[in-house]
Amino acid sequence: MAGDNNSFMLINPFTRIKKFNIGVLNLNSANIKFSKLKSTPAVTNSLYLRLVNCDEQLLVVDLTYSEIRNVYKIDFSTMDYVKQETLGDIALFYISNRSCYALSNPSRWGYESNSMYVIRLGSTICSVYSGDDKKFQKYIKIPAPHETSSSPHGTSSFMLDCCFRNLRYEVDYSLVV
Repeated sequence: MAGDNNSFMLINPFTRIKKFNIGVLNLNSANIKFSKLKSTPAVTNSLYLRLVNCDEQLLVVDLTYSEIRNVYKIDFSTMDYVKQETLGDIALFYISNRSCYALSNPSRWGYESNSMYVIRLGSTICSVYSGDDKKFQKYIKIPAPHETSSSPHGTSSFMLDCCFRNLRYEVDYSLVV
C-alpha cells in the first residue's frame, strides 16, 4: 500500500496479477471507499510504483532503481489511467529506490518545468531529464549535508531527502480537535 493524504494504492505483492485499487480512507471510521477504475497502467514491476499527489491530481509514477519510466494521471472524470506524454508545469523528484515527489510551478523554487530530477543513493549529483522524451539534460550538484559520524562523506541516503524537505511530512494540526 502506498499513498499520500487520504488516497492510497493497494498492490498485492504475493501474486503475479497486478491489481491496483484507489480508495479513500476515512480516519474517523473503519470504511474504505474504493473507486472503480477502467484500466491498469502498463507496468513491468509494481515494486517501483509511487503514488504522488500534485495540485489535487494523483499521479502514478513507474520507476526503476535510477530512472522514471512513465507517469500516469488518474482521470477521475473517466475513471481511467492516462499516460502523460509531458509533465507540463510539473517537476518530479526521485531519490532512487526511496521517495518520489511532484512539484507544480517548479520555477518558483528554482527548478525547471517538465523535468525529472533523479538523485542516486550515496550521491549529491542530481541527474535532470526532460519530461517529454526522458533524455538526459544535465547534472546539477546538490550541496552535501553536514558530515555525521555515520556518514563521513555527508552523503548518507537518509539525508538526501533534505533537498526537498518542504514537500514532505506536513501535518495540518488545525484540523485536530
